[in-house]
Amino acid sequence: MTIVAAAVLALGTLIGGVAAFVKHDDGPANSDNTGTVGNNGCNINGDQSSCTVQQIMGDETLTDPEFRKEMAKASTAAPAGAGPYQFVVVDTGKLGLMVRTGPEADDEQFGSVGNRGIVWADCQQRSSFNGDPSMGVGPVWLKIHWPQTTGKEFANSQPKDPARGWVFRGYVIPAGHNGKIPNC
Repeated sequence: MTIVAAAVLALGTLIGGVAAFVKHDDGPANSDNTGTVGNNGCNINGDQSSCTVQQIMGDETLTDPEFRKEMAKASTAAPAGAGPYQFVVVDTGKLGLMVRTGPEADDEQFGSVGNRGIVWADCQQRSSFNGDPSMGVGPVWLKIHWPQTTGKEFANSQPKDPARGWVFRGYVIPAGHNGKIPNC
């Protein structure tokens, strides 16, 4: 065996050995901007979500201000893909957040999302109605996916839910992205 052949064989063995220890096991990508990574249950939101976001979302010891701070640190990348985009309800206590038929004052409630519940938004829109001026975000609303069009039950949004509703942007924070989603 020549020296070159021996070097190639040794390098191939080394690379094969390293490859055996490096495993990238992404689950299937879905057309709705979501997926899973490996068997640990972490979710993907576009290309930017990480297990860190999922771990923060599961940490029930964090107060809402701590939760906001930790999520902001882990959610700095621009949103990936065409949406929908994941957001988390925060600072609503036991009342939760109203899901409304539209972003205006005369629109009605037809659902609720509990504190730390998930909503999937397609876009955001400014309206003439500011849901809570003390939040400092202005009259900005998210158009979300919602499971039903009647009732005021608490639920979480899913990316493939058939109905659409609106939630006030002041009480939701981005999960795995910086929140700069398209305008409606």
